[in-house]
Amino acid sequence: MKNNFWDKRSKKYEQGLIDNPMLVSKTLEACKAYLKKTDNVLDFGCATGEYSLALANQVDSIIGIDTSKNMIEIAQQKLSQKQLRNVSFQVADITEARINNKKYSAILALSVLHLTNDIADSLKKLYGLLDKNGCVISVTPCLSNRSLFMRVLMNLLQKIGIAPTIQSVSYDQLRGLFEVNGFSIVESKILDSKNALYWIVGEVNDQAHNAEF
Repeated sequence: MKNNFWDKRSKKYEQGLIDNPMLVSKTLEACKAYLKKTDNVLDFGCATGEYSLALANQVDSIIGIDTSKNMIEIAQQKLSQKQLRNVSFQVADITEARINNKKYSAILALSVLHLTNDIADSLKKLYGLLDKNGCVISVTPCLSNRSLFMRVLMNLLQKIGIAPTIQSVSYDQLRGLFEVNGFSIVESKILDSKNALYWIVGEVNDQAHNAEF
């Protein structure tokens, strides 16, 4: 992920959440179904912390990480206005020791996998961070399922720097990437057909996890 791109657009991102309350609410409700009070959660690519803060009372603890300093600053400002002791935010990536030296019972990957350099590699790393029976809860825009016009437009916007560099995948390809990296698909569905947002919950496959770890 290009943190300089998101540093420049952190306030615009935050406004986008405010302008789309129904989508935020739908995502939160879907997440809650897979979170427990005992969960230690990693929010990968947490941006301005909206989901971490909203889900804090559903879990034991939650760490939000993002490579954008400005995003994390906004998240920390929002946290300072709330009485939450089980949430923290860090400028970090999943490859850093302070993040990958522990295990998590659930990882949120909400609109972030398509922004990584390699979705398969990211899923492999996330798998390694999970406890036995842990899960990745994800929402991913699948550009390959958008119209030809939108695909051409997004490619143009990426080239001129108005849109971030994204990985273009289809619903089926994304499911396949989860499965090939050891996950059992617990649930998958189209969360928002207009924007081709695909919801996948992938759980650690016990046999694969035990063989690898």
